[in-house]
Amino acid sequence: MLDLKDKPTFMLKLGSSVTKANAASIEAVEESVKRNARSFLILDLQDTTVMDMFALSTLISIRQRLNKYGGDLGIINMTPAIRTLLYLTRTVAVLPGYRNAEHAYQVMMGG
Repeated sequence: MLDLKDKPTFMLKLGSSVTKANAASIEAVEESVKRNARSFLILDLQDTTVMDMFALSTLISIRQRLNKYGGDLGIINMTPAIRTLLYLTRTVAVLPGYRNAEHAYQVMMGG
């Protein structure tokens, strides 16, 4: 069993379009991180088919901020469009994808 007491874990499901013009989902992620810098954040991108460079760079910054304080960010349920975006921009290593939430928890907790 995973002990998450000292490391709050959040899962957010992002919408179909994650862009600067539609920044509400990114703002929700940023707010969560500001309040819980030591947390683990799992983003469910099952419905996300569009992401612009603003959103991508914001997610990278969020992961760096979380890592600085002992937290982490992972992505589950990547659509083919988002997987392609991460490969084309060579950010797939910076924004890791996981099979499911349990896999993400285990890897991010060091298990």
